[in-house]
Amino acid sequence: MIDMVRAKDILLDIPYISNTIIQENSPYINKGFSQGLQCNLLLKNQSVKLFIGIPRAWDRELVSIYVVDFSALPFMPHVEPDGKLCLFDLEGVLIDQNFEGLLEQCIRRAKEILEKGFYSNNDSEFAREFSSYWSYQTPKRYMKFVVPENHKTQLIKYCDPAAMLRQKKKEKLVSFENRKNKTEMFATSEPSYFSLWKVSGSQLNGIFFHLEPNDYILPPDPRKRLGLEYVQMLVSYIPSDDLIQWKFKINTSTLIVFEILQPGHEVACFGIMLKNILIEADKEYLNIKPSSKMYEVTAVDISRIDDEFLMQRTQADKNSQTPNVLLIGCGSIGGYLCSELVKAGYKNLTLVDGDILKAENIYRHFLGMDYVGKYKAEALRVYCKYSFPQVIIKTLDSNAEELIEDGSIELGDFDVIISATGNHNFNRWLNRHIYQEHVKVPCIYLWNEPLDVGCHLAIIHPDSQGCYECFFARDTEKNELYDVTTYTKPGQTVTKSSRGCSGTFVPYSSNVSLCTVSVCLEWMERLSTGRCNRNVLVSIKGDAYHFNKAGYECSDVYYEQNIKENIIEGSNFHNEFCELCGEYTNGD
Repeated sequence: MIDMVRAKDILLDIPYISNTIIQENSPYINKGFSQGLQCNLLLKNQSVKLFIGIPRAWDRELVSIYVVDFSALPFMPHVEPDGKLCLFDLEGVLIDQNFEGLLEQCIRRAKEILEKGFYSNNDSEFAREFSSYWSYQTPKRYMKFVVPENHKTQLIKYCDPAAMLRQKKKEKLVSFENRKNKTEMFATSEPSYFSLWKVSGSQLNGIFFHLEPNDYILPPDPRKRLGLEYVQMLVSYIPSDDLIQWKFKINTSTLIVFEILQPGHEVACFGIMLKNILIEADKEYLNIKPSSKMYEVTAVDISRIDDEFLMQRTQADKNSQTPNVLLIGCGSIGGYLCSELVKAGYKNLTLVDGDILKAENIYRHFLGMDYVGKYKAEALRVYCKYSFPQVIIKTLDSNAEELIEDGSIELGDFDVIISATGNHNFNRWLNRHIYQEHVKVPCIYLWNEPLDVGCHLAIIHPDSQGCYECFFARDTEKNELYDVTTYTKPGQTVTKSSRGCSGTFVPYSSNVSLCTVSVCLEWMERLSTGRCNRNVLVSIKGDAYHFNKAGYECSDVYYEQNIKENIIEGSNFHNEFCELCGEYTNGD
């Protein structure tokens, strides 16, 4: 706990702070401050009375500064409706552990906010803070909204579950109204999204207006009740063509959603619910008036749930096209990869795996016990569709080789093929099929090494040097094939069995699968942005502790790799005698 006398002494040394006192019986006790400091902050030609609250965890929560007479302030950015100054965004900010430095920093920031508020043009600041100020409006409703992909003015449908609520016995009317206001509405321009998001109820008409004004549109002052004059101001920005088309869709009670692209490219999306209003319209003008004394103007605080908005928290490029992905193998690697592909914004997936998830799989699989007994591909589809309704996932619960041979899968229909089977024999067959059938689609091969000693990724473009077959050579003494990329010394059997020959498996943990998936996502992003046009082998060297402890030996490849990640281009692993890519590239 900071000593208030010490804090007061710090303020006394700041030249633009005066009349500092320790205030007992704080009026901000409901904010968690039983006492605090009151002072005057001197600006250019006036002073502002402040209350400074110091929390116990000041080194993590910062100091809180309030403008005491905030109702007398002009409307300015970074001041909340209760007078609290929004000093810093704590996300990603390193807080000074020195209290004196922290307090002085907060006071300087408070002075900066108030001086800009009094003496500067704050339009761009208001634009950045628009959504915050809109959330302070009262009365207020909440709504999930899917912004139309084309961002054009259009009719939308909305559902209000609050209309189905009934007042409970002994429930006060005020409590009932609060409960209704907290019930979220749902709106979209695509009717199919109602079933996608499992929203039921009557669908009503609303209107979505997209505005791109030449000057800034400011948020309303939350200290004042939202009124028709603000709605009238917004309507004045609607282009005349849109106004002529949509003015008769605005009923006496309606929902209007605005999306504003401000001059500084800040975007604000918010709604207004109107009840008992009267529309007077001509070709280029719309006048909104109350139709009775019972008219209502209610702010609607919107939570956007469209992918364009949700993907902003990732590195996904919203302007890039979503590739059509074929994922073969939904085991340990494929399960984690499927989930991460969806989160990375890949919306069109076809999953292929004929295996059923067993209890023995769950400690290295993305899915858990709830899905045991179900086909892996279908189980992943169910999981992903539940969490991400917009994604399009098709499944084929059969053997991939048979599906490709009988034409059920046309490899050329996809933008990228991923083999996550970890099976060299299948991968060699797939590689051969792609070359022999002249499939012009890049293929990504993923496989883990035993006991987490490493993992690999290969990207093969059929028209570039090097292919999957180039990873295998023949031992001239034993006349046996071996993998030239492996971290495992040849001649060792590293499989285990739980039920004899029918239960054979390669032991590794989910950690190595997650590593493989992480590498795959990185190279998928390079591939989709045109930064991977050649064939490549990526080998990630793991820890050999458990591998050696189990009695196995690492290969020369493992010991000669002195870096964690080794990247080899196809021209360097290309086998000129390869019957597939050797013949293709040499033209023999």
